[in-house]
Amino acid sequence: MIAVVLVACRSPSVEVLAVDDRGPLATTPAIQGRDGGYSTRMGDLSVWAHGDTILAQEGEHGSWLNNTVSWTADLDASDGIDGFEQDLDGLGVPASFFPPADDVIWAGALVADPVRGGVLVSWIRIPEAGEERTGLSHWAGPGTLPDVPGDGLFGPEVRVASTLIADGDQLYGFGCQSRGFDKPCTLARSAFDDALSPSGWAFWDGSAWSDTPGDAKPLFDAHDILTVHFSEPAGLWMAVYSEPLGDRVYARTSEALTGPWSAPVELFEAEPSDDGTAPYSAVAHAEYTTATSDGWTEVVTYHRGTEPWHSELREVHVTLRSR
Repeated sequence: MIAVVLVACRSPSVEVLAVDDRGPLATTPAIQGRDGGYSTRMGDLSVWAHGDTILAQEGEHGSWLNNTVSWTADLDASDGIDGFEQDLDGLGVPASFFPPADDVIWAGALVADPVRGGVLVSWIRIPEAGEERTGLSHWAGPGTLPDVPGDGLFGPEVRVASTLIADGDQLYGFGCQSRGFDKPCTLARSAFDDALSPSGWAFWDGSAWSDTPGDAKPLFDAHDILTVHFSEPAGLWMAVYSEPLGDRVYARTSEALTGPWSAPVELFEAEPSDDGTAPYSAVAHAEYTTATSDGWTEVVTYHRGTEPWHSELREVHVTLRSR
């Protein structure tokens, strides 16, 4: 017997008023392309974590890095986001975010850490032998390295950090696992004190929190990469993500992280990639949300291939209002 899980969704609660494509996000000529782009506020900076990064010249660890980080003091996106900096290696080119390793380590979501200071950053580690692991590391900020990823939190069957959300002293994480062409998202939480321990996490089973990861019930379908943040002007939680293998960028909203979540609302259609790949890794940057006279504006970036081994993160401002 096949069990079918039905997730209640409401009608869309927001509508799009305007879409303003600001073009490629500013970066250094030393970087030919990189994906990811999760960000969070850290003091007077906006810090951004990236996955695969292709350099224009060889660095100490080659020209292809699996993770990099950048930051900017430009917290006003009205004229576009600029002024990005990054740590450099001994050859003067952008350095790896995590200490270089033989394994593939992709950097993911960031969230300010009220207990340790700095931020927590999620990662996926694909070892040369053995199973994929996911986890969190603490990062004190520019000029430092994150804690070295160890065994992490969970194996390939469980994810909690497709996006990270702070709400009071609780850390929440959505995990979106591929199930064929579907990417159902489940919700977990931990006190910040216990967030680096697997035993500190509980999973939403549709009506209560469970210590058993297998009890988690999907709340909606989205993408492996997404962001969820509370939009103050709307008074709603907002999830933003790319259409898997498609060009559209969607949002869902809810009054509570546990749902019910709205039906997807199309925010915009991404500029098609020039290299034949689908655009992806759409994320919202909550630190740049601004209220307008009739709603609010969200800043979204996504990855777009421009030519072989080159890409851009494109910056789009979307103005919305509540229905």
